[in-house]
Amino acid sequence: MAFDQKIALFLGLPSYAPTLIGTALGLATLLMASVTIRCPSYKLSLAWFAISKQPSNLWLNWLLNETVCPR
Repeated sequence: MAFDQKIALFLGLPSYAPTLIGTALGLATLLMASVTIRCPSYKLSLAWFAISKQPSNLWLNWLLNETVCPR
């Protein structure tokens, strides 16, 4: 966000465009992670489970270190 105006000016876009594009890319990444990172046995979406059930500062660490399905 610190360089949004400079990037927008460089690309000839409105000043809000880099923030909007970044938000859209973040949501698309979350959707892809929720669809693709699944437990093979129970089809549990591990990314969504981690985000919704783990503390906000530990969900990524939990997701990267988990070796067994929580179910």
